[in-house]
Amino acid sequence: MNDSSQTTQQKGTIVVEGARLQYVIEGSGIPCLVIGSATYYPRTFSQQLRNHLELHFVDARHFASTDPSYAADQVTFSTYADDIEQVRQALGLDKMPIIGHSIHGIIVLEYARRYPQHVSAVGVLASPPVGMDELVPATQQFWQTDANTERKAALARNWESTPLEVVNALPPDDAFIRTYVLNGPKYWHDAEYDCSALWAGVTIDMPLTTHLFGPLFAHYDLAQGPGELSMPIFLGLGRYDYVVPYSLWDKHKSALPNLTYHLFERSGHTPQFEEPTVFDQQLTAWLKSI
Repeated sequence: MNDSSQTTQQKGTIVVEGARLQYVIEGSGIPCLVIGSATYYPRTFSQQLRNHLELHFVDARHFASTDPSYAADQVTFSTYADDIEQVRQALGLDKMPIIGHSIHGIIVLEYARRYPQHVSAVGVLASPPVGMDELVPATQQFWQTDANTERKAALARNWESTPLEVVNALPPDDAFIRTYVLNGPKYWHDAEYDCSALWAGVTIDMPLTTHLFGPLFAHYDLAQGPGELSMPIFLGLGRYDYVVPYSLWDKHKSALPNLTYHLFERSGHTPQFEEPTVFDQQLTAWLKSI
């Protein structure tokens, strides 16, 4: 797995309506915006990639300090897109590649629909093409039919060590992280991997996170408007991702006409961390080709 060493950083805060978004800039080369968490995501991309890209890691508002008076149900995909546009302007970026992992891949695609003039390319990593109402049953089926006995046993051991009632007694943000860690066999190629260190210090706005994975993303459709997604798009999926099964994309790749696709054969939900050498090669070759 990735073992990024320390690198020169620029840090700061960008204020948007209802939230304070932290950013960290690392590396040199092509400026590239990475949306999600300025704490979590720098830990998942390799030091070697920073020799090719100037990575601008920026919080999404559900992983940021927010104004409690700004109601979660006010937030839409357009809100997220407008946040990113304010970030782009504040950081002095012009037309740039933008990357999102997991739900953040959907968020950056929705930015690209609304502000295509500022997007040269989109990297979508382990992101679902469908909303939660379709994703949840698909993941359940994929887990039951694809996961081997050892992986299922690892998941059972995790939840035996920390029962659900113990998790539910934690503060909501701690419970969110603990649930992610305990479900590690569904997230990581290495079913024994403990990802707690990746989450250390991450801010989570739980009302907004609940809204994002609930009403906002429940009925998502990759082919929805506004706008067309005609720019170059790199789709990276993990073969052993049991929260976003790679097979889900079989019916949806045609919605992205300028698509480059790679299946990472020894990855779960975070291929940039689990296969950094292959990931860096694939991403940089794609960026050079567009």
